[in-house]
Amino acid sequence: MNEAYICSECHQTYPVKDMLWKCKCGGVLDLLEEKVAFQSENIHHHLPTMWRYVDALPFSKEADSWKRVTMGEGNTPLISLEPNAPNTYVKVDYMMPTLSFKDRGAAVLIAKAKELKLESVIADSSGNAGTAIAAYAKRAGIACDIFLSSSTSPKKPFQSAPSF
Repeated sequence: MNEAYICSECHQTYPVKDMLWKCKCGGVLDLLEEKVAFQSENIHHHLPTMWRYVDALPFSKEADSWKRVTMGEGNTPLISLEPNAPNTYVKVDYMMPTLSFKDRGAAVLIAKAKELKLESVIADSSGNAGTAIAAYAKRAGIACDIFLSSSTSPKKPFQSAPSF
């Protein structure tokens, strides 16, 4: 996978490993979207987690950073919402490691940070995302600072300091 940032103003591209937050012209950087053909035969059926789809995620082919980050997230049960609506299902994501669907994104984020050999990450959050990012960063041995708004519930700072 060829990953790059692209400037919204001048369209200059930069490798992701350059760790820039804005273009030299001052423009906003966004990820350059590369369509990846994903075949169902690439699903790793032996993995009972979201990582069965790792070939569709933004990692180099030889990357296995996710193996040092995963806590078994994903693949939570689907339950029927009501007996009268048998084709309506909900995911039971309170069964995730930090009790939130935010674990999926945090696991990918921190696995990518590990692949890029980052030593620390910073995030702002008012709740579950901060908890998930902090948990996965700790698991990966990456320093993590989570910034909370002054209006955040007093319980959230304790939740964002996991002891995984």
